[in-house]
Amino acid sequence: MNQVKKIINDTVQLYAGTSILKEFANDDELFNSFSNIVIIVDNNTYNYCLPTLLNNIPRLSEAIIVEVSSGELNKNIYSTIEIWKSLSEINLDRNALIINLGGGVITDMGAFAASTFKRGIPFINIPTTLLAMVDASVGGKTGIDLLNYKNQIGTFATPKAVVIDTIFLSTLSKEQLMNGIAEVIKHSLIADKILWKKLRKTIFDSNTDWEDLIIKNIKIKHKIVKNDPFEKGVRKLLNFGHTIGHAIESYSMTNGDRRLMHGEAIVIGMVCETYLSVIINKVDNFQANEICSYLFLNFKTYPFPKKDIHLILEIMKQDKKNKEGMLNFTLLRDIGEATFNNYVDVKHITKSLEYYLQYV
Repeated sequence: MNQVKKIINDTVQLYAGTSILKEFANDDELFNSFSNIVIIVDNNTYNYCLPTLLNNIPRLSEAIIVEVSSGELNKNIYSTIEIWKSLSEINLDRNALIINLGGGVITDMGAFAASTFKRGIPFINIPTTLLAMVDASVGGKTGIDLLNYKNQIGTFATPKAVVIDTIFLSTLSKEQLMNGIAEVIKHSLIADKILWKKLRKTIFDSNTDWEDLIIKNIKIKHKIVKNDPFEKGVRKLLNFGHTIGHAIESYSMTNGDRRLMHGEAIVIGMVCETYLSVIINKVDNFQANEICSYLFLNFKTYPFPKKDIHLILEIMKQDKKNKEGMLNFTLLRDIGEATFNNYVDVKHITKSLEYYLQYV
């Protein structure tokens, strides 16, 4: 069995691999040290993932289950209040443990609820989507959306452990897998040119070595995060594609006939921000075309009306990375290398969105 077990920031145990739940189940020191255990799920993970968790870790059969509605639209203060109410009703104390079993919405919101309830309850993230495995569950960020703006409310909070088992990937559709691949592509573009070359030759299917891919991406993210846990500098590199991507994702929640998944929105962001990288950082046009062609080939396009670009720009003004009203971007310098704190004029951002629409 190939597996990884290591320490992050001297406090977080990371388990990652195939059938790793069985390894995690044997951690008597961890499980025996808590007064109570609560598992937070959404309606999807309750049906498709909770049985797998309980089959592999029978000692969790006595855990209390707290269920919330699935989807980004429910990643808000109202759902968080319902979680807090449930924890209060069972009189959960600070010696208890919360396990967040789900995708990025559950690991973000469940961790936020845990980090704030009674000033902090220990929690574990068990991500069940590829997106959460390679990105959302790792790094210590928690958060919820406010007024459809992404992750406006949140904390930095360190989980007791992150447990990543590829067994959960069998519950995902091809669309959901590609949602996670978007963040894998981002990691390659900002930090690993060799991985980028490998991705371009990879057909993502049941034969994909998901364990190897996940571990590679965790290592990329961990290397960045450990040097800047609170995103004051180098951690901003992870925001490539996210300034425009988050705005597009928020826009799609209240406009048009299709709500974008996070990865889909980040793909649009990466196309637009690659365009900006050519303008700001003089990235080679051949490389930019290589990136954009690959993204258009592998992901659905999103034909938002050109007249709505101003709405997307308004949403972008709420981005957490902005400073004194200036829109802040992470942009590529080369494939496998990026720069942060690039302040970009609205005129160029508009041109980047128009560039995307040319190919839709």
